[in-house]
Amino acid sequence: PSMSSSPHVQTRLASEVEDLEASEGAGGKKRRLRAITMSVHQVVGDLLRAGAPGIGQLCNREVLKEIICRLDEQSTRKVQRRLKKEENKPSRDEAEEAVRTLIKWTGDNPDREGLIETPKRVVKAFEEYFAGYYQDPKNILEKTFSETSNYQEFVMLKDIDFRSHCEHHLAPIIGKASIAYLPNDCVVGISKLARIVDVFTKRLQTQETMTAEIANSIQLHLKPKGVAIYLSAEHHCMSSRGVKKAHVDMVTTHFTGSFKDDKALQERFFSSLK
Repeated sequence: PSMSSSPHVQTRLASEVEDLEASEGAGGKKRRLRAITMSVHQVVGDLLRAGAPGIGQLCNREVLKEIICRLDEQSTRKVQRRLKKEENKPSRDEAEEAVRTLIKWTGDNPDREGLIETPKRVVKAFEEYFAGYYQDPKNILEKTFSETSNYQEFVMLKDIDFRSHCEHHLAPIIGKASIAYLPNDCVVGISKLARIVDVFTKRLQTQETMTAEIANSIQLHLKPKGVAIYLSAEHHCMSSRGVKKAHVDMVTTHFTGSFKDDKALQERFFSSLK
């Protein structure tokens, strides 16, 4: 992106500051703080998706500083970590040059017609493959609903498609996840469970790690009585290379709270998978 994008970014951020100044009462101010937090995350995300070499080059740091100082302490730390991560990462040009180097290493010519745009396409694809690094599970699970008519059974979402990448070979891991949780006075929109799966699968992963991370994240932020998760996936680091054994699925599970302590509840979960 060119420097001409800077005024647009500054206008968005400055507008949020003005809205905060105009807020009336503590309740309104708290709501604006939350909105500004989300706005900052969105702006940073937009810059990342646009391939910004560093957020400091595209928007006025004084504007950012003024917004950040108004955020609660926890949100401030999150935004600062996000900014630091962006500033320390290689530039888009460096990433594309790395792809060109790999193409040369394979023995092909990155300047020929069919490959000349490939580095840009690969970097853009990586932004999609690994978007989970820039998503916060707490924000996803923040909105809950307490009107449940005293619902006491577990809530389950089955066969959520996911695509991840093996951290050892960058090979695809393609499978399905099934998640159940036992509500503790509130429930969450079911699409949020699918989004939590994406947060942790859209990273470089092992299946064991992502299984535990998904379950523990739901337990931490939603605070249900318990969580159960079942993942089944084909690993292309095994099916497309090495031993080349296709159509073999790896299965992992993780339980927290009541699902961990109550074997009968575990059995009900497994029965519901059928």
